[in-house]
Amino acid sequence: MAEKMFISYSTKDIEFIRAIEDLIATKYLGKITPVVSADEKMPGSAISDKIIGHIQDCRIFLILITENSKTNPTVMNELGFANALYYMGSIDVIIPIIERYYDSEGKDIFIDTGAFFNKNIDSAFYYPDKDKWKECLQNIDSYIYNAFQHITKPEFQQLIEKASRLSYTGNNWEAGENYRIAADSLFKVSKFDEAIDAIKKSINEYRKNESFWEAHVQYSKLAKHCEKVNNYHEAIAYYISRGELLENHKEDYSWELAKSYENAGRLYKKIKDTKNSVKYYNKAKDIYKEDGYNDESDRIEEIL
Repeated sequence: MAEKMFISYSTKDIEFIRAIEDLIATKYLGKITPVVSADEKMPGSAISDKIIGHIQDCRIFLILITENSKTNPTVMNELGFANALYYMGSIDVIIPIIERYYDSEGKDIFIDTGAFFNKNIDSAFYYPDKDKWKECLQNIDSYIYNAFQHITKPEFQQLIEKASRLSYTGNNWEAGENYRIAADSLFKVSKFDEAIDAIKKSINEYRKNESFWEAHVQYSKLAKHCEKVNNYHEAIAYYISRGELLENHKEDYSWELAKSYENAGRLYKKIKDTKNSVKYYNKAKDIYKEDGYNDESDRIEEIL
């Protein structure tokens, strides 16, 4: 299925936009479908619900910023909406194309884009001079190609990049979820080190959001993986970290807290560290007993 790319522009620049459409039809047929909806815009600065829907459906957002469009309220509102979707993880790539000109010394100069883009932004170039349009289209083609390569990356790479953007904007729970799903995908392709790194990042995001249940589940996942590969010292550390996380929420997660310390005690016993094994088994036993899990407490007593 072809990926949709929304194109935002001023109708005064329609001739160049048609050239971009021709480029896509020639080189990206079946891969990218341009959504060019300027004809549907209503006068004024508001974005219609239809255009909002179009932008939400696209993973790539391309905007042509010229002297014509930079003062067009609708185009600028489309850009603002697309930026919000980008940082929410819905849009994957924004491609700015910024008008330029040559000064008296032949130096390449950006037009003044105000608060929307600065001169250091990574952007394709556009010159109003038609003699330069072929060169402009070649440059834009490279940006479109890179965008397509980006959105066809393995799912886990896209999720990690999306999680990073979500974290940057303070959407920590959503970032944690994306890191978690990425880790699951990485485990499936045996990229264990990268999966562990993604889990650690998910824990950090969950903790920022005070989503302690989600965080402790990921600690458990780390510990079980380390135990599976006989990395008992790491597994112990994760079980203890899980327990320390839950200590401040003991009234809600007492059973899980006790289980964390019990697992730490079990693994200490496995590596023949009797002192620490007894210490954490006793921690687990006391919590079980305090909360009325007498059968569990008696079971630990028998182990000791």
